[in-house]
Amino acid sequence: MTDDSSKTTDAAILGYLLSRTPLASGSVPTPAHMPRRRPRPRTAAEVEQAEGLDLGLSHRAGARAASRSTRASRPRPGKTPLDVWIFLRILGCPAGYSRPTALDLARGWRQIINDQEEFMAWSSAVGMTRPEAAEELKQHRFTPDMLQIPIEGKPARSWLRAGRDVHEVIAGLYRAGIDPRSEG
Repeated sequence: MTDDSSKTTDAAILGYLLSRTPLASGSVPTPAHMPRRRPRPRTAAEVEQAEGLDLGLSHRAGARAASRSTRASRPRPGKTPLDVWIFLRILGCPAGYSRPTALDLARGWRQIINDQEEFMAWSSAVGMTRPEAAEELKQHRFTPDMLQIPIEGKPARSWLRAGRDVHEVIAGLYRAGIDPRSEG
């Protein structure tokens, strides 16, 4: 009797697993509810068309041209791109900036500096959160080492790092006799 009951139980389980009955709310799907085949992945051109984008993929003769152009712009292995390096540097600083804040700051810094050394010099001079101050000082042809000049007894960089307006600091540097336009 146990053989007949186990056959009936096995048949009932198999029937349940193969049935295509709608799922009740909160129930676990069976293999029968899963698609029989995995759908084919969409191509980049299909995604472009479905999303209404104009990336130029559907007009190209082949995907090889697209892959060659993207490969050429990738950084060399082992070399971190400057944008990423700046972002990681800001994210890892002791002030504890959030990821969105660090990303915004990294974008601001990347617009005005050209390499890691320049970033380090300016960020230590004006503070990590003041890329606009560095940009303004650069427009007036000041360099980070010029910010050691004292204004009212304190170095200019101290005024900037304390949050003082950059225009006040520039005016103070000019009053102190620093004119970067006349220096070679």
